[in-house]
Amino acid sequence: MFSAKGSPKGLYAYADSAYANSAKNRSTTGFIFFINGTPISWTSRKQSVTAQSSTEAEYMAVSEAAKQAIWMRHFLYAIGKGSIYRDAPTTIYEDNQGAIKIADNPVNHPKTKHIAIRYHVIRDHIGNGEIRLEHLPTDKMIADGLTKATNHVSQGRLVRDLGLA
Repeated sequence: MFSAKGSPKGLYAYADSAYANSAKNRSTTGFIFFINGTPISWTSRKQSVTAQSSTEAEYMAVSEAAKQAIWMRHFLYAIGKGSIYRDAPTTIYEDNQGAIKIADNPVNHPKTKHIAIRYHVIRDHIGNGEIRLEHLPTDKMIADGLTKATNHVSQGRLVRDLGLA
């Protein structure tokens, strides 16, 4: 059983994006999943559509992480390890409060009506109690290392937070 001292228990993730940081102004999505403090899955890739704001880019990133979380929960259940997520929502840490508010509020606002339906599916998972979004300050966001260039300070923090040092 994976376990790191002082880490949250169960299945949880960090999701982040870097707004318009690549060719054609596409943003980068990054997320990393942990079980009991040990990284088990991660992704860093260019978003398939152009986000119109940093909040939209973050919302798309957290929605992609939610889809991965649902798959992981089903996989853990299928292999008899459903106790890892203990019938509790999988927490996804996100540093953009606007993205969290869009996901938590199922009302369509003029500022969000252009966001594709495929990203709003996260609302169903939150409503079903499978996913929970929690704000985390940017300086504690582990997924930053998957979306942005690092310097020696942020790289050292990333290596430490991933349990590699």
